[in-house]
Amino acid sequence: MMKKMGFRGRTILWFWGIVFSLLTGMLLAMFLLSINTMRSIVRGLFKGMARNIVLQLESTDNRRLTPAQIDHLFALTNDSGNFSFAVFDREGKLLHHSPAFPRQWLTKSRVATPGKLRLLLVKSGRHWHDYLSEWCFLYPYRSSQHIVLIYGIFRFELFERLLEGLGVVCLLSVIIALPASYHFSRRTLRQIERIRQTAESIQQGNYSQRIPLSDKTNNDLRLLVTNLNQTFSALENAIVVHRRFSSDVAHELRTPLTCLIGNLEVTLKKDRSVEEYRDVLNSCLEDARNLALLVERILFLNKPIDSSKFRDVRLDKLVDDVLDSLSSFPLFHNHTVDFHRPEEPVAITGDSILLQQMCTNLIENALKYSPPNTKVSIEVSTQKDNAVFMVKDEGIGIAPEDQKHIFDRFFQVDPSRSSGSGLGLSLVKSVVEAHGGSIAVESAIGRGSVFTVILPRSRSAATQH
Repeated sequence: MMKKMGFRGRTILWFWGIVFSLLTGMLLAMFLLSINTMRSIVRGLFKGMARNIVLQLESTDNRRLTPAQIDHLFALTNDSGNFSFAVFDREGKLLHHSPAFPRQWLTKSRVATPGKLRLLLVKSGRHWHDYLSEWCFLYPYRSSQHIVLIYGIFRFELFERLLEGLGVVCLLSVIIALPASYHFSRRTLRQIERIRQTAESIQQGNYSQRIPLSDKTNNDLRLLVTNLNQTFSALENAIVVHRRFSSDVAHELRTPLTCLIGNLEVTLKKDRSVEEYRDVLNSCLEDARNLALLVERILFLNKPIDSSKFRDVRLDKLVDDVLDSLSSFPLFHNHTVDFHRPEEPVAITGDSILLQQMCTNLIENALKYSPPNTKVSIEVSTQKDNAVFMVKDEGIGIAPEDQKHIFDRFFQVDPSRSSGSGLGLSLVKSVVEAHGGSIAVESAIGRGSVFTVILPRSRSAATQH
């Protein structure tokens, strides 16, 4: 039933339960305190009555009292007519009793512990609205020669008032709970309704929408709304990046595909020689390879790097292998490549294939964007617990406003002069960050660029050092 009930209904029920429990607890505590006080008063009253009876009994010389004496004792102890008594000797033999004394308590075995007041019965009064208001007590008193039992009936309205009070408590708790819970649920639901409206708006495509906050919002809801707004901001940024990335990918794929389709359409318009077909096919093959490389790089940038496969790699030897593989390209021989090798081996922990791709991209960029017959300097060194890989060229340089964007995907400083995809440096940065390193660039127009990669050395090498 609680699951089917709305938030406002559950709030009203919770408030009512809390208020009802508090008021009922207070009423019950007052009732128990009153009962304890009442028992103390009855015990004192019965004790005084028993003493008077014992004094009258022990003041007589004979053990058998005359009826006149019994009536006199009864009159002394029964002004209201609600009390009666029974007298036993020390052996428990009944000597005399009031006519109204209950017979089930006249047997010898019924003589109870002296001085202990016993509640025998609580019964209804004479009228239907009395609600168990008559209380019957028994009090034993022992003297040196006699045992006296006092039996009395008291009319207390405490229980009656308690039941009436419970009804008042129910009504009062509802009266208090309804406006309080309504006010609380209204404030809470108002903010929840704002959250729902904002979520619905974002679902419809308004990604910049945020949940408004008021000064009256409580701390718990304020924290929730703040976290949700931060989540919505991160979602918006992710969607913007995804859209830009999708647009850039579509643009980068469209250009080579358009060239490829155009070359094939032009070639098929008329018959050509075998050599012409071969040239066109070679050109198309080159375009297809570039497309495959572009797709491969896009997939790489969107795939997490598994660091569990990292192994110790010699960075200086890895750079030597990259230079050997690049030495077969004509572009390599148009420049002076100077590699400053370290005096001792420099080991890092990582993926050798990814690190080789990183070094290749940086060295290729230095060769590609430097005029012929210029120098490209490469250096591997150590800096405390880090390995440093630096590539310096004397090329065209990068403007200061472009330096903060060169690691963005598909960014190109001068697209008209570049034949690349704009993913090379993005790939380099991804590899460096996956290995726990950093990359920085220093450049000036017409003075060349310096790319510096800092990677943590392997633990074994750092310890030996």
